[in-house]
Amino acid sequence: LAPFELIDENGDGNITRDEWQMKIEKAMDKVMYITNVTLDNIDIDYDDIWEAMDCNNATTIDMEDWEMLLDGENQCGDELDSWFHLAFNTVVSVIQIVCSKDKGYPYRGYP
Repeated sequence: LAPFELIDENGDGNITRDEWQMKIEKAMDKVMYITNVTLDNIDIDYDDIWEAMDCNNATTIDMEDWEMLLDGENQCGDELDSWFHLAFNTVVSVIQIVCSKDKGYPYRGYP
């Protein structure tokens, strides 16, 4: 499954703030576990991340908005900060790995 489909928990073609937060927290927890790094001293504000993604205050992000984000623009057509764009694409890759593993693909047969 594509990252969008993995994040879109109910399969309605839109990613909600709750769906995004659930997946990004799961990905961050897995990264911290694997790297043995704790971010207890760092306050990650997931609301700020959502607001950077969702410039027009919509309640969801659809596939078209998602593609724009991956390409480096928000829904308003503004270019994303280059570091945010890099971080966003990295997080999306981690979400795909973590959530695909939960669904058994591509790691079927592995513990």
